[in-house]
Amino acid sequence: MARRRKNSEYGGLMKMNVHLSEDLRKEYKRRAFPIRTGDKVKILRGSFKGSTGKVLTVINSKSRLQIEGIERTKADGSKIRAPIASSNVEIIEFTLSDEKRKKKLKISDKKVKEKKTAKISDKKQKEKVKK
Repeated sequence: MARRRKNSEYGGLMKMNVHLSEDLRKEYKRRAFPIRTGDKVKILRGSFKGSTGKVLTVINSKSRLQIEGIERTKADGSKIRAPIASSNVEIIEFTLSDEKRKKKLKISDKKVKEKKTAKISDKKQKEKVKK
């Protein structure tokens, strides 16, 4: 089994990337994006499959999320928030209150457009060389 790296090995906080819904993938031209408190997510696997809610807590060290409305009952009857693995959710809606986050989404969209144009121009140059 692979060794889990600690945050200190990366020189600080690790950002946990989570898959985006199909609508967000088409809009932002990205497959995944770092999760933050306040993002709305949908659970894809496990006993809470199909549930949606806002992210209350991000536990980077364990790659887990605590989501609003997702609770499990302990043996003594008390309820606690169930930690959900980040790989089992997808982002449905972003919290775009942070300007840096908005910019990062726009930058990624521009990079995709630049790559596509670069590929097209490379193909044209190769065709000219062949002729």
